[in-house]
Amino acid sequence: MFTLSRKHKTAIGNILRHICLILFAFIFLMPILWFVTSSFKTNEEVFANINPFSLAKMLFGNYTLTSYISIFVKY
Repeated sequence: MFTLSRKHKTAIGNILRHICLILFAFIFLMPILWFVTSSFKTNEEVFANINPFSLAKMLFGNYTLTSYISIFVKY
């Protein structure tokens, strides 16, 4: 029977721990990334690509400063 040494068990445990941490970081940072990228797009562009959700459509697109300009001009 094949058994793992303590060194290999520790390495596998570290790899699994890092995979879980990366997954949780992705889950928690995704809304922040969506918020930042959406702030540079028009409402139509933001809500057109919401279902089904696409990471490529979220990151790539037409970015404009019109939302920020209207905030600073109006208020």
